[in-house]
Amino acid sequence: MSAVATLVILEMNQNLVKYSKGPGGPQGESATEALRAFRSFKDIRSGKGPMSCYSLKRLIKSFEETGSLEAKPRSGRPLTCKSVAVTVLQNAEAIEMLSTYGEAIDDRVENINQRLQKLEESSAVTKTALSQNSKKIKDLEDQLEYLDAKRRERNLIFYGIEQDNNEDCRERIRKVIEEYMQTTEKINITRCHRLSRKPGAPILIEVPEQNDRSTLFKAAFNLRGTKISLSKDYSMKMREQRRVLNVKRRELVEKGTLAKLRDNKLIINGIAYKVCDGQIVDANGHSL
Repeated sequence: MSAVATLVILEMNQNLVKYSKGPGGPQGESATEALRAFRSFKDIRSGKGPMSCYSLKRLIKSFEETGSLEAKPRSGRPLTCKSVAVTVLQNAEAIEMLSTYGEAIDDRVENINQRLQKLEESSAVTKTALSQNSKKIKDLEDQLEYLDAKRRERNLIFYGIEQDNNEDCRERIRKVIEEYMQTTEKINITRCHRLSRKPGAPILIEVPEQNDRSTLFKAAFNLRGTKISLSKDYSMKMREQRRVLNVKRRELVEKGTLAKLRDNKLIINGIAYKVCDGQIVDANGHSL
């Protein structure tokens, strides 16, 4: 008998002892059943009786190639203990790798959360700064509006005066004041010109003295029934406010309500209304 065959028989005996559960075995089953179980596990041969020569040669050849009588894993057969151990090890390594990735992801999420918190804090600071800057800009706009109004308060504008070729604006205004407004008082006019080259454009005059301006406004009553009218030199912002208020005044007058437009305020039954954020409101913020 060759050495390989001897080793095969020794391993078979060991496996028979392993699978044997006969009277001397741990479970009290017969040796025949142990042999059947061993054959089934090794995929040698099913049934009773001794192993055939062909089966023994196959077993010896498998031992020479692999050095073991363990069954080769194949489709439909359960994994051997060694394969299960390898699979478990691979799964453990995969779990460890996933755990490492999970920790890395947690670190990245924490980093992102910290950056988001910093951005939120920075955004809050930016919003505060923008709010402060907006208030400063609003204050500056109000100051500029006030200065512009102070600069324009010396000016008056005549509308509806026809234009002649090579006209003298000063002489034209003096004629309107004397003939249409019927004022004999001497009015000090330091500047006089049309506001554009368009024919019939309004004429702006500068009247430094408040008394002279008051005299002209009182005499403007005599301009009723003519195409000529007199107005203050309002800023563009105030002109837009007066336009909105004047539309509302006309609606109220058509309904029989007494309403007067005074500068940038609409007076209704002794209550002053003004334009605020596109709405007509009173001093308490109540809409008209």
